[in-house]
Amino acid sequence: MEVIDVLKKNSLLIAVLMVSVVFSGCLFAPAVLSKLVVSADANRVLQGNSISLSVVGLDKKNKEVEVTEVEWSLSDDSMGSLVEDGLEAVFTALETAEGNVTIVVKSGEITDSIEVEVVTASSGGLAIAIDAAKELKDSFAEGDDPGQVSAANHATFQAAIDAAEAVYDDENADPEDIVAAVENLEAAIAAFEASMITGDLLFDRTDWTATGSNNGSHAWQVLDGDLDTNWHASNQEPGKYLEVDMKADQTFNLITLSNPGKGDDLPRGFEVYISADGESAEYGEPVYTGGFEIGESDGIEDLVFEELQTARWIKVLLTKANPEGVNKYFALAEFYVGTRY
Repeated sequence: MEVIDVLKKNSLLIAVLMVSVVFSGCLFAPAVLSKLVVSADANRVLQGNSISLSVVGLDKKNKEVEVTEVEWSLSDDSMGSLVEDGLEAVFTALETAEGNVTIVVKSGEITDSIEVEVVTASSGGLAIAIDAAKELKDSFAEGDDPGQVSAANHATFQAAIDAAEAVYDDENADPEDIVAAVENLEAAIAAFEASMITGDLLFDRTDWTATGSNNGSHAWQVLDGDLDTNWHASNQEPGKYLEVDMKADQTFNLITLSNPGKGDDLPRGFEVYISADGESAEYGEPVYTGGFEIGESDGIEDLVFEELQTARWIKVLLTKANPEGVNKYFALAEFYVGTRY
């Protein structure tokens, strides 16, 4: 009982001591550099040309940490030169170089390296075309949905890549063979790109939430998949809005405002704002501006962005009122987000 009484009497002192230990760094050590990761914008470079490199530091949990000083070096100085600029560097191959060179980066006792192939002008175009073809193939999944490429077209493209690699690996290939291989592979690249399935791919809206300037408790109806229900913000006035939280960052170039047969309830004038993932939305400048006059719309309008956007929150803000004497709501049945291919 005496020990317990002592602890009770000194509980405040114990708490102060624990806080002091925490803030002194005894319990929470700063992140420590565990490894370096060096990367390049290409793994092949033509004789006389350059590539850029960069390095980042990671701790034991693979979280990025600050790297203050690094040293760059080449495994073979006869292959080219290396110009350093802190965490970045540029390697320039000599006109006569050919083969592989290793570029090493070091910070203290921690090192990483990357191997780069210097190719001749005669075979270099083929090598770079092969790299581009492989990267392109990996960027499109097999399937029958928009943005994908069928399994048959994937197989055809892989066969073209294999044929090009066979020529590249053939030490006895003459210049005419190499030129023909480049031309064949470039044609295969064009055909593969053209085989991508076009159309709209709309995102799954499960768990998304919505709110609005008016009737916010009913805003979820723009996400319920039922065209017979809708949300409205009453008469159109500047400042009224709909805000959708997609719960995580999505990359998109398409927003569809849907209120079939009731196009006059789409906004006279509006701006679209977006905000990336975080604890709360932080909007900057509008990324889209538009509007629909009375009698102009059938109620289904696609907002297509010239460039892909990445955001978690999307806000549609009204900027224009109805014409004098007109009393039309700002109303939507559904709000879709996706990608148009």
